[in-house]
Amino acid sequence: MKVRSHFEVFGRKFVRVAIENFGQKALRWETYKAFFGFPVLKLLLVWFALVPILATLLEGIPSPISLSVGKEEFTLQLSLPFNWTILWLSSFFYALAFSSYLIWCPKFVRTYNSYSDYEAYKHDPRWLVWEAYELIKKKVGFEKFFKRLEDKGFVETRDDVNEFSAVDKPEVCAEYTRYVFSVKDLWFELKLPRPGACELKVQNDDKSMFWEIFGRYSESRKKTRWFIFWLLVISALLFLIVLIQHIAVGGMYVFEHFFGTN
Repeated sequence: MKVRSHFEVFGRKFVRVAIENFGQKALRWETYKAFFGFPVLKLLLVWFALVPILATLLEGIPSPISLSVGKEEFTLQLSLPFNWTILWLSSFFYALAFSSYLIWCPKFVRTYNSYSDYEAYKHDPRWLVWEAYELIKKKVGFEKFFKRLEDKGFVETRDDVNEFSAVDKPEVCAEYTRYVFSVKDLWFELKLPRPGACELKVQNDDKSMFWEIFGRYSESRKKTRWFIFWLLVISALLFLIVLIQHIAVGGMYVFEHFFGTN
């Protein structure tokens, strides 16, 4: 009984850790950005929009339709080799997931999916102070972000600042832009570019700060990321049913064509 109890405890811990790790790593916002960027998947959005229109147009058309070409008569069967309702439901859940992504994915991640994307905008090294300001103001992963800033030496303690003298937004100075903020009654200052830093150091700081901001946004809104994930799972399962139906109908046609009785 004790062995079984230990296995149960271990099993529950393993599942919990696996889910937590999966939620933090596999479901990050940049993963969804890449996924929703596939042009083929956007056909589901087209199907979602077209089905109600096609259903209305075909509602009054009898099936099958008899056609005469000269002395030959043909029968046209207006049917699909799969259940169009299931495919529409699949496209519906995909459209819901895509809409949720557009609404809730942080703008920073949607705009810059990598540092090379950020570089293409030719921002001044000062710009990331404003991005850090927005992140701190929104309290997005603040504890982890602040610890990383401390560990990398991006922030300095300021004893000469208090709540009356502090300015609640970045200040543009001659050589840098700075932002002063408080953490547990202590005041800290973030400056970019760092005074006296060489060009290589400025570039490395720029890249390092970018990824810190990107990382905090990327792992934000965990529940929403899970919600999108399960919508996509449902959409994929429904599409799999349609695919199996399509393969089955095609397989039956091929079998009857080659092995059916005349």
